[in-house]
Amino acid sequence: ASLGRCQALARRDGPAAKKAFLELATAQPTRVSEQDFSIVVGELVQHDAIVEAIDVMDAGIKLYPGSPAMQKIKEQVLAASSRTKDGDALQKLKGLGYVGQD
Repeated sequence: ASLGRCQALARRDGPAAKKAFLELATAQPTRVSEQDFSIVVGELVQHDAIVEAIDVMDAGIKLYPGSPAMQKIKEQVLAASSRTKDGDALQKLKGLGYVGQD
């Protein structure tokens, strides 16, 4: 898979985009940058694939701990999750420890 293919998939098939991008990031970690994570997460969020965006974000945060770029991505995903009030997304964020257990 290529980054372009992952972006195209994100526009119509969130689960396939997540799978393809995470496979690409695993197979070729030196070719996938923080910017690539940002692009794919952005596409997923824009097309309401919030749960898939959370999975990609989480992988990026683990790959680039302490990264300011990944922090911005996390804020983008948190905002989208609360804006859309996606129950599955909010549960996933809680399960991963990104939001409180209120």
